[in-house]
Amino acid sequence: MQNNSRWHYLETAEQVAEAACQQILNAATSAISERGKFKLVLAGGGTPEKVYRLLAESNADWANWHIYYGDERCLPADHQDRNSLMASRVLLDKVAIPANQIFTMPAELGPEVAAESYRLDRRQGRNLRYGVAGHGRGRPYRQPVSRPSASAG
Repeated sequence: MQNNSRWHYLETAEQVAEAACQQILNAATSAISERGKFKLVLAGGGTPEKVYRLLAESNADWANWHIYYGDERCLPADHQDRNSLMASRVLLDKVAIPANQIFTMPAELGPEVAAESYRLDRRQGRNLRYGVAGHGRGRPYRQPVSRPSASAG
């Protein structure tokens, strides 16, 4: 097995955010150079928020970024604790990533329906955001045809 690990000791969350931001920007530059696009999966939380704020201040080739979510809280689309709202507020509303390249989970539909809808929409290249500049605060543009039902037996 190949060992490519390098450990870095960072004392503060700010140092972690700065290092992560630089790693992401380096990966983006490399991916865009090699493949013409960069795919980034976002997360929620305090440290990722710091990273996203730093990214928003960076000069990147935003037109070639594609944004996905690794997780989302099953809350109403406009709930303040949604990861997508934080990402929009601190990063996505501030950079020029095309709206059709931002794939927001419709978690307000519940975990099973949201996961299936997100899987299908990503596979078909559809985006779940709308509104001014494509940033509609994570509201889905469509509703599922049917919801899975639980068996009672």
